[in-house]
Amino acid sequence: MSNRQSWAQVIILAGTGLYFAANLLSGNTPLEIPPVTMLGALCRYIANADLADFQPMKANFGILPELPQAEKGKRERAAMHTARSLATLKDMIRHFIQQGSNG
Repeated sequence: MSNRQSWAQVIILAGTGLYFAANLLSGNTPLEIPPVTMLGALCRYIANADLADFQPMKANFGILPELPQAEKGKRERAAMHTARSLATLKDMIRHFIQQGSNG
């Protein structure tokens, strides 16, 4: 992962944290980062970990939810995970824009 990608994830996480706090304080439903994204999968892993045998881990495709159709090659699976994640994030951003424009 490049430095640029790492900083992008930090910025997304910080923005998500601020959004979560603002929603929580205003009584709205908190934001859940979609688990089909790597950041969401890592958050889900940490949030649902058994403390007795918790093992920190780096990002890996094994913690993402399974794909609807299994691809045979590692690169093909990675490309499908990436495409699904990006599509989910685009939908999420569209939702926030619409929600913000509605007041």
